[in-house]
Amino acid sequence: MTETERQKQPWKTEADLEWLKRSSRTIGTGSFGIVYYARIKFKGEKPKRVLVKEFHEHRQPENEADASHYNTAIEKLHNAGVNIPKTRVIRHDGKWVQVSELFGNATRGSKIIPWEHEINTERAEAFFNHIAKIYNAGYAPSDDSIGFVPNASGGKFITHDFDHFAQMEWMLTNELKLVMAKRSTHYVLSQLHIITGISESEAITRLLTKVKHPKMLEVLRELKDEHASKRS
Repeated sequence: MTETERQKQPWKTEADLEWLKRSSRTIGTGSFGIVYYARIKFKGEKPKRVLVKEFHEHRQPENEADASHYNTAIEKLHNAGVNIPKTRVIRHDGKWVQVSELFGNATRGSKIIPWEHEINTERAEAFFNHIAKIYNAGYAPSDDSIGFVPNASGGKFITHDFDHFAQMEWMLTNELKLVMAKRSTHYVLSQLHIITGISESEAITRLLTKVKHPKMLEVLRELKDEHASKRS
């Protein structure tokens, strides 16, 4: 099976799970949970190394409906062609956890680097292409959801954290979603400007040629109009 064919295969569910064993070694801690190295065994497959996010108690999905916000977001991002790891939120030992394929190995650690450390003017177009797919999935990118994976040909951007998108799924009204989308867009593009010198206005103009999702186009156009009014 080629890498492309493997990526198209659906991630397993808890119904396919034989066992999941996490180590005490962590890869990182965030506002939503702690990510550990782990090993997992699916029915009919060999054990493999994965990453497991255990949510903080106050961030733990309360029920299946809450957990489904994560899996819905993951599915939408995947269907929009966003580069994401194989991942799913499943129930294990009475709690919801997020299981993701491992980049690198348990010795060298994760290969995912914060996007701000790798972005430059030469990689800007690839970055715009990546986040445009996020918009086309119906979301706006967040600063901590995107990383960069180096490889022999240079590397590629990847969306690997899904808390922000699950929150957008949870929002009860489109108005709240748009407010959140505008805020996160402004922050990401502000960071991009600081690092590369590409203005937020120029970034929005470039994204408008790539984004097709009606609601996300509305967000970008409102931000563009706000910039135009500030200049006038």
